Amino acid sequence: MQKIKVYETFSIEFEIHNSTPLCIDAQINLIVDHTDFFVAGEVQTHVQLMPAISDQDSYVLKYTLFPQKLGRLNLPKLRIGDRNSQKVNTVWLIKDFTRKCYVTSN
Repeated sequence: MQKIKVYETFSIEFEIHNSTPLCIDAQINLIVDHTDFFVAGEVQTHVQLMPAISDQDSYVLKYTLFPQKLGRLNLPKLRIGDRNSQKVNTVWLIKDFTRKCYVTSN
């Protein structure tokens, strides 16, 4: 487990895999709904997730975070939606996925 210290950057990674036979026009959001963390970089993006040919075909999303508080905190939430042109609204495939982490002072 990674040791996380207040006011020091650390990275989180999400590995996603399109196991459908269709290309997914994905909207990817990292939701920071509190002031526990600053996020470096893009928190909303659009990508084309191609169908996986093998189990090793995946996409890695990497974010750099800067913790602002001590204690047990919720990481920012990951949301991935399909913006396929045949649908009126975005269909959320992953909604508000998060984990907790423990931030220390030393």
